[in-house]
Amino acid sequence: MITILTIFLLLLSLTSTIVLRNSPLSLLLLLIASNRSTDGPLVVCAIGITLLLQCLFMDIFKKHRIFWFIAVLFLSYHVAIFIFKPYDIHYSFFVSYINAFMMFLFTLAINWDREKLTKFTQAYMFVLLILGFLEFIFINPPRIAGPLVFATLYAVVLVTVWTIWVTENILNSGYSKIIIVTAFVFLAILLSGARMGLIGVVLGLFLSGISKNLVENFNKPFMTKIASGIIFFICLFMLIIIVWQLVPNDMIIKKTFNMMLSMKLDGSNLGRVITWITAIKIIPEHTMWGVGPHNFDVYLGQIAQSYNLPPVYHTLGHAHNLFLIVLTELGVSGFIVIGSIVFLCMFKLFYYILKGTQNSVVYAIVNGFIVMMLLGMFDGTPLTLGTLCFGGWLMGISLYFSFFEKPRSTSC
Repeated sequence: MITILTIFLLLLSLTSTIVLRNSPLSLLLLLIASNRSTDGPLVVCAIGITLLLQCLFMDIFKKHRIFWFIAVLFLSYHVAIFIFKPYDIHYSFFVSYINAFMMFLFTLAINWDREKLTKFTQAYMFVLLILGFLEFIFINPPRIAGPLVFATLYAVVLVTVWTIWVTENILNSGYSKIIIVTAFVFLAILLSGARMGLIGVVLGLFLSGISKNLVENFNKPFMTKIASGIIFFICLFMLIIIVWQLVPNDMIIKKTFNMMLSMKLDGSNLGRVITWITAIKIIPEHTMWGVGPHNFDVYLGQIAQSYNLPPVYHTLGHAHNLFLIVLTELGVSGFIVIGSIVFLCMFKLFYYILKGTQNSVVYAIVNGFIVMMLLGMFDGTPLTLGTLCFGGWLMGISLYFSFFEKPRSTSC
């Protein structure tokens, strides 16, 4: 049933491109469908075919040397993998990486601006929230996961998109919507039981406040900036304490978060520790190419058995840390390729901020990227089957606003 609904979304996406000529809507439908990549090879291939058809209908060939360099770098690396075959290749994973690349291309083909990006993130948030709440109402699982199968992935994607949206609205004084939307996002995070999501909400508010301070006080004395920052931090800290006290003590997220604060290892934290230990053992032995996507559990099972851990710790999928995931699965070669692409997509946005830009879109994208990366120290987003296309979208809008849409020096 889920697979049929996913393919229906893909058909709607094609219809939106061909008939309605609405590329953002097509992209949104594709992004939602891509969250179901964990449903199997059929869904992965269907997403890939749809993305390929979308790219054929779009003008994806942006005439910029950075775009061509990224394309050649990405494709050359995958050709090398298929030529040398340094490990057992699971083709569905590599198709998913190619899908993410095509999502990156499709995103670049759209003519973005501040209004279009804000509406897109708002719509994607709305879909994630609705699907999460419907799951809670009709299924009532211990932890909601919306369309992303895993609760932590759901929370991290939701809070990343929300950070982009809330930064944009805070910098443009859209306060009337911020409280309502943030309340729903916070509730969804609580129902997901994902501590990473809770940390992401706090981090997103902090980064948005810092961005507001930088923009509004750009020409003011240094001490004024510091004082404003301190006042904001104190207010945010007090708000966090008050809201946290209102959360019921019997909720899963409060129990697990309090355990983490007490420096105790629960099952989730123990799983992360054992994957990190496994990664540290894998990297020196498979330095150049890694062990390949979907091969991590073979080594994890051996380590878990040596520690006499129960079977639940034998199949955790990946190293639960973005840097370790890349180094274990793709090796130093893959780390250089992916790291180069991320750097090329993001470095100019950071440069704009250092130069004092007041463009809200720049701060919004950078803040969303920071939240995703910091939460990725304890998770796999976006390097999992259900979130690879999300990562392609985020890198796509990053590169677009870095090179194809020049940020203005004045506030938007």
